[in-house]
Amino acid sequence: MRQLLIRIISARPAAAHGRDFSKGKRVRVLPPESEPEGKTRITIRLDQDIVGRFFAMAEESGRAAGYQTLINAALEEYLDGKAPQLEEMLRRIIRVELESSAARPSHAGAKAGMAS
Repeated sequence: MRQLLIRIISARPAAAHGRDFSKGKRVRVLPPESEPEGKTRITIRLDQDIVGRFFAMAEESGRAAGYQTLINAALEEYLDGKAPQLEEMLRRIIRVELESSAARPSHAGAKAGMAS
């Protein structure tokens, strides 16, 4: 179990005790946590809507996977090339649209005949 270091500070101002904390440094009070094997602790800033979507996905899963696990999985899929690539997706959409427009009857001849 972690040992907690509790520091009790008097309600009176520090100056009343003759102490000057203006050049004090913040230090970690708790001993560092050991990181799980293969994991690295980082701090990043993400858009609120992105984090919100991952929170919602975690809730929908019944907390089977936490939001950080889901973010990690999404990053892995992207880096491994499993996530749909934008160019690939656009090519697929254009191909489908071209195929569906080729299957439709053309009205270009009828319009050309009306213009003459």
